[in-house]
Amino acid sequence: MLPNSENCYLLGLILGGGEISDEAFSINLPFNKWGTDPDVAAQISRDLLTRIRPIFKKIYDLDVDYFRAGGGDWIVRSLTPITFEQIEKIKHDLETLGLPTSGQLIIQADLQTARQLLSGQRAELLLSGIFDARASIAESHRRFTEDAPIVSIEIPGRGNNFRLVVQLCSWLTSLGSITDQILYNHPNQHSSKDPEYGNWRKGFKIRILAKSFLEKHSFAMRSFSVGATELASNQKIANQKPCLHREIESPGIKVIHKDIDSPDLPVEVRNKMFLHYFHICAAMGCPFAPIDEVRALVSNYAKYISNFPTLLKGEYEEVLEKYNKIAVDYFSKESISSLNMKINSVMTSFHGDGYSSLKLAVAYLVDNDLRGKRTSGKAEDILDKHQNESIEVREFRALEGAPLFVANKKLKRAAIISSAVSELNQKALLNRIEIVGLDINVK
Repeated sequence: MLPNSENCYLLGLILGGGEISDEAFSINLPFNKWGTDPDVAAQISRDLLTRIRPIFKKIYDLDVDYFRAGGGDWIVRSLTPITFEQIEKIKHDLETLGLPTSGQLIIQADLQTARQLLSGQRAELLLSGIFDARASIAESHRRFTEDAPIVSIEIPGRGNNFRLVVQLCSWLTSLGSITDQILYNHPNQHSSKDPEYGNWRKGFKIRILAKSFLEKHSFAMRSFSVGATELASNQKIANQKPCLHREIESPGIKVIHKDIDSPDLPVEVRNKMFLHYFHICAAMGCPFAPIDEVRALVSNYAKYISNFPTLLKGEYEEVLEKYNKIAVDYFSKESISSLNMKINSVMTSFHGDGYSSLKLAVAYLVDNDLRGKRTSGKAEDILDKHQNESIEVREFRALEGAPLFVANKKLKRAAIISSAVSELNQKALLNRIEIVGLDINVK
């Protein structure tokens, strides 16, 4: 027997944030990004106590409450020790929809059975539960402009559940809402310039323009609903075209990352380069991926892939060691020149050689107000202030477009940049890339 509508909402909420064992049950709601505002926090509290608590009591005879965790998350759990019978009833209902019944549910979920069985209000309320547990409406979510507020459905990277992301996004698409963008937990998306960056495992995000989202879907929690409605009222950008009719603009350069063959990645996307999130959608079998657009990208792959770092930043000695390794591995017979150059001369000398990250690299070297490794403002503005300062430049003398080492020894910063369009890079790719259909395999 299928769960009723209220039960479907709870199952969505449990799926989105739940963790279950034989003796314990809790729902982690990651509201730390916006639940710290006193007014919002008060509304979340009312939602949990007056909307969600009564449904738990009615469906599972559970008295639930919440507490605020140290990291800002809100944790829903039973006020009294949960019984075996209560746990088993929750597990049975999850199992009816083909959903996992133990551990952190979201990282192992498969929506295929739920989508086949549910329609109408049941489907919408299951999705509403997932939205309440996994969505973010933080005002920082924008697409290019303040006029494009986003509802972001965020899936943890742990478990690398690419399948769930594609299933959820395609389900939403079939119901009429159009995804604005997907960020996949893949190094081509989270570290497109630096092949050494180790913290690329940042999770998944399905981003939908707020107005497009609310035209087809809704939140059950009033705290979310009010916030999303306010965001949608400020949207000036038109909703996206359906994915099948979307054109792919130039995807930018993607570097071959050291973790491209990580066993953490599912086989569909392991040891492969992806030029756009639609490219990953196609690899995962999404029926809404614009295949012709992806095919056109793949046919011109050499324009978009770099064998060498296009922007690798860090401490002087560390980056120099990596540059010297590139020299040994690829250019052992070439000599390296080292000289000091004024910034305006660097920009003039190398601007036309395909070093797409030249401005970003040099701005990083001289910015007085770095935020981690990020510059404090636009690269152009920073360079204007420092154009007469000198930096160190190392290059392979006789090789046009070869990787450059640029550094500010005084601030102990350095960067490596490369030209993806150079003949050197094109030759290197011939030995590392193999095209099979839409797959760009890394040898």
